[in-house]
Parts: sequence; structure tokens; C-alpha cells
Amino acid sequence: MGTILASAFSLGMVAQGADVEIRSMSAGDFRSAFEVPVGGTQEGKNETFHPTYAVRVGRAVVGHPATAEALSKLLGVPIPVSRESIALSPGDVLMVAQVVGRQTVSGAEVAAPELTYFSVRVYAPRTIADLRAERSELRESVAELEALRPPQRPQTQAEALKALGGIFG
Repeated sequence: MGTILASAFSLGMVAQGADVEIRSMSAGDFRSAFEVPVGGTQEGKNETFHPTYAVRVGRAVVGHPATAEALSKLLGVPIPVSRESIALSPGDVLMVAQVVGRQTVSGAEVAAPELTYFSVRVYAPRTIADLRAERSELRESVAELEALRPPQRPQTQAEALKALGGIFG
């Protein structure tokens, strides 16, 4: 289980039968996903605390040097080039910076790629029995809330019309 930085995603990476959730995000949100608090400062005794963050990237699977370089610039830490296959299991999160279109080469230089960012969260599959159990729990919760509701006294027809603001009268 863990968070993996990657430059591509395929459903073939996901364990058979697992559920996935894919969410697109901005470059800033992508970077923030790798930030961890490492300290901070506080102005005065009762003032606001200002946390300090550092970027931490554990495992990275980025197969093209230009993409690795672009991610290194975005995240502010070195991202190595690594072409390996990965298998995602429930609990894993894949943070993907995928090239839009193709990598372009101009002369001997590779142009900086345009990237799109998204996260892929992998969940254990939910069975019909799981869904029925969740529904049963929700019904019990609703019943508990209904029991907490104060009893309402019956209204006469005149009181009901008055409460409605005379709409019908």
C-alpha cells in the first residue's frame, strides 16, 4: 500500500476485481499531494501557526526523461527515470502526470511536455452483501435519528392553514 508517482495509467495495472476512483486535478493540487509538514513558525503566543512543508516522493515510475525533468521542476525534487511495470492493489494511490499528445523532439532537444494530472485510488471490491449491509446500517441510523425527533402534536385544520401563511385562505 502506498502512493506512487507515475507518468501513465492503464486498467491492466489494477488487481482483478478491484474498484478504482479517478480524479483530475490541477498542477498545484498534484504538487500538494506530495507535501508533508516538517515544522513551522508561530507569530506570538496566541497567533496563527504557519506550517512549513517539504515534498516527499516515495516510489516513482516515470519512463521518459523529459517527463521526469518536468516533474522534477514541478515538485522541486529529483525524479528518476524508471521503466518498470507496477501492479496496484486496494489501498494504493497512483498520482499520474500524463503527457498530453506525444513527446516532441526539435533537433537534439526534447520540448517540455504538456501534462495532465490525476489520481487513481484503488479500493477493495464491494459485493452485493457489502451494499446490503451498508443499506441496513443506514436504515438503523435513520431510525435512531427519527427516535430523537421531538414528537409533534396534531394540528387542527385552522392551525395548519395559519402555519402555511394563509396560502389557502
